[in-house]
Amino acid sequence: MKKFWLILILIVLCLPAVTLASYGEMENVFIPKEQVISYNFFKTGETVDISGTLQKDAYILAETVVVDGVIEGDLIGAAENLTINGTVKGNLRFLAGKIVITGEVRKNFTGAGESVIVSGTVGQDIMVGANKFDLQSEHQGDINLFGVSAKLDQNIGGNLFLHIDPKGSVEFAEGLSVGGNLEYSPTRKTMVNFDSLQITGQTKQLSQQVSVDWRKTFDYLYIFGRLFYFFGLLVLAMVMIRVMKKITMLLAATVSKDPLKCFNHGFWWLIFTPMVSLLLMATMVGMPLGLIAMGLYLIAFYVVKVFVALAIGALILKEDVKNNKLFWPMILGVFIVVVAISLPFVGFLINLIISTAGFGALYLIFKGVLK
Repeated sequence: MKKFWLILILIVLCLPAVTLASYGEMENVFIPKEQVISYNFFKTGETVDISGTLQKDAYILAETVVVDGVIEGDLIGAAENLTINGTVKGNLRFLAGKIVITGEVRKNFTGAGESVIVSGTVGQDIMVGANKFDLQSEHQGDINLFGVSAKLDQNIGGNLFLHIDPKGSVEFAEGLSVGGNLEYSPTRKTMVNFDSLQITGQTKQLSQQVSVDWRKTFDYLYIFGRLFYFFGLLVLAMVMIRVMKKITMLLAATVSKDPLKCFNHGFWWLIFTPMVSLLLMATMVGMPLGLIAMGLYLIAFYVVKVFVALAIGALILKEDVKNNKLFWPMILGVFIVVVAISLPFVGFLINLIISTAGFGALYLIFKGVLK
């Protein structure tokens, strides 16, 4: 009976990780020019180079993605670098550090990245979040841009919506035309050649966003919320140790033994799960499963902090997480985790690092159970 509950809990927490694991370890993937793939293409790898033809959708997680061939469906995924020299006949929905489009995207482009350069063709609308956005070719659809800086060198046939940071900047080519409406958040002083724009529709300045005052972060309400979070996580840790002590200790030991390995595997888990959930929710048949998967993902995002906290507490107190002395390591670890993720500016990043390591431990343990 105990084995049944152990397997059930692992399935609940690790279902998305199993999906990722089924596609194997990280590797270089090359689809040659003469190859044609007629099914939906799922792939992870260090480098994924597509020179052939994919007749359906492509879902890719990799460090580098290069499309020199043809994707007849949608391209969806995440990478450090994405380069499209070929053709994507469907939609492009991608997260990457740098996105460069020199080829063709026939439908919509929705994405986010540190740098986004469009020198090719996007057939319909562009919605992008980027620190740096560079439009080097004419675009006939709408552009909805969220970012810090933008350089627009070519004409825009549709509407242009600029949601730019107050300290950012926008540079227009002199005499650039906008076929629709222009809505913008930055002041005219931060926009080069604004007065030379040729706007067919209406022009509207959006209200300025109010910057966050971090001095008000640590007020009494915030401290109370952090205390509530601490005791909630502590109670959860006590319940987990009481109900599933062996698996909790095993997960904590896994994090303690090889945190970098846990982080490496957990990174893809962290990205892949919400993507799969959103894709499922986009279909009528898959919506219930997508909602369940997203709910389990959010629960796991909270739960994994317990055994990471236990590993941290045991490391500081020099206790072996495999023995029964878990009380003080648990309290100390939970306290450190809550304080760390509550720090201004860096707390969110620390929270992601801790959760990623926890997801990685779940993946490694579940992978071992399957073997």
